Amino acid sequence: MAIEAKKKGINNLIVPKDNLQEASLVSDINIFAFETLIDVVKFLEDTSIYNNF
Repeated sequence: MAIEAKKKGINNLIVPKDNLQEASLVSDINIFAFETLIDVVKFLEDTSIYNNF
């Protein structure tokens, strides 16, 4: 998944926490890993993070 994302020019990727190690093998892409969808929603709702992209 991370390799395809990078090929398509995607710089930021959200993955399940269990897949973090595998996704981290791809360089030059930001990987965000979460345990639950609630955590993902909270992350996406935090608009301050978008100032860094």
